[in-house]
Amino acid sequence: MRYLLFVFFSTFSFAIWASNDWIQSDRRYFRIDVSADGMYRLDFATLGAQGIPVGELPSTKYRLYHMGREVALYSSNPGIPGPGDYLEFFGQQNRGGADSLLFDAGDSAMLNPHYSLFTDTSAYFLTWGPDDSEARYRSRIPLTDCPGYKWTGILLDQYIWYTDTHQKTSSRVGEVSLSSSRFDQEGFASPMRRSHQADFTLKNQMLNAPDARLELRLLSNDNPEGHHLEVLLNNRILHTEKFTGSRLKNLSIAVSSELLSAKNTVEIRGRNVQDNYAIGTICLTYAAQKTEPEGQSFVPFRIVAGTGNAKIDLFSGSSPSGKWMLLDTYNKIRYKLESGSPYLCLEGAESDNFYLLFDTDRVKTVNQLHEVHFEDFSKPAGDYVI
Repeated sequence: MRYLLFVFFSTFSFAIWASNDWIQSDRRYFRIDVSADGMYRLDFATLGAQGIPVGELPSTKYRLYHMGREVALYSSNPGIPGPGDYLEFFGQQNRGGADSLLFDAGDSAMLNPHYSLFTDTSAYFLTWGPDDSEARYRSRIPLTDCPGYKWTGILLDQYIWYTDTHQKTSSRVGEVSLSSSRFDQEGFASPMRRSHQADFTLKNQMLNAPDARLELRLLSNDNPEGHHLEVLLNNRILHTEKFTGSRLKNLSIAVSSELLSAKNTVEIRGRNVQDNYAIGTICLTYAAQKTEPEGQSFVPFRIVAGTGNAKIDLFSGSSPSGKWMLLDTYNKIRYKLESGSPYLCLEGAESDNFYLLFDTDRVKTVNQLHEVHFEDFSKPAGDYVI
C-alpha cells in the first residue's frame, strides 16, 4: 500500500485561476518550476545571470504570479539590491488546483484533490513593472510581553492521501461495469477494498480542546446489493449511511477531542457483500498546545477560532536546531523568532489566518529560471486557432 502522510494546512492549494490580467505584452516573464512545498529563495545574482536588470530595479518592482494571483514576496533589501540580497516566497507543488478546472463541480468533484492527475510541478512567473508591488512581507520582532492577549492552541492538519491506483466512477449495465470519459469523481486513490485503516499519531494535544474534525473522500463501487458505509475512530462508529451506486463521498465529521489519544486508528468499512471503497484522502484536524518542528523544514498551522489577539507557545522555551522565522500570510508579516522565547503574541489572530513556521537554514535556492513569451491574442490583425 502506497500512501503519503503529511502535516499540512489544507488551504495551501485549490486556488481557482483568477484571470489573465496579470499578463502584460510589454513585460518579460520568467517561469520558476516548483515541485515541492517549501520556502524558496531567488538570489539577485542568479536573476542577473538570466539577463534581468537587477542593478536598475528596486526590489519593490518585482511581482510573482501563480494561478493568476500575485504571490507575496519577502525582500532582504527594498532598494536596489546588492551582493547577497534576495527575494523569498512560499511555493507549493501542484496538487488539484489546475486539475479542478477540468471538473464540472470543481474541487468538490475530485476524488483526490491533493494529487494531480498530470503533474506535481507548479509554474510561478516572475516579472517587474513601473509600480511598486504591495504584496510584500514586513519584518517584525514578535511581542513577548502582551497583557490581555489570550492563550490559545494551534490547529494542525494531518493528511494521508493515496496514490496506488487510478479510479473513476462507474455504472452497471447488466453484468458490465462502464466508466465515463468525464473527469468528475476521478483521481488517484487506494485499491477498492471492503475495509481500510489509517493511523494518526498526534503530539502535544491541547487540554480542553475544541472538537477535532475528520474529513475524507472515497469512491464506492457499483455493488448491485448497495452500500452500508461505516467510519470508525478507535473502534467507535462516527458515521454510518446506506446508499446505492458508484458515488463520490466527501465527508466532514466533527470529533469530540475526548475521543482522541496519542495514537489513533481510522477505519472505513462496508458491511454488505462486495461493499468496496477506494480512498482518496483522509485528514484529521486537531488542536495542539505547540508545534513540533524538529526535523522539518516548515510547519503550517492556524489559530483556534475566536481568538483575536493571541498568545501562542511554539517551542516551550527551547528552540529546536535551525534559525526559525514565522510568516503571517494574511497580514503579510515575517517574524524573526528569538531563541528561548517562552511564547509570542500575534495581533489580530483569526482562525482563517495561515501561519508558516520555517527554518531559514533549509530554504530552497532557485538555480534556474526559464524566460517565457506570452502571445498577445488580442491583436486585431492576428489569425489564431485556439
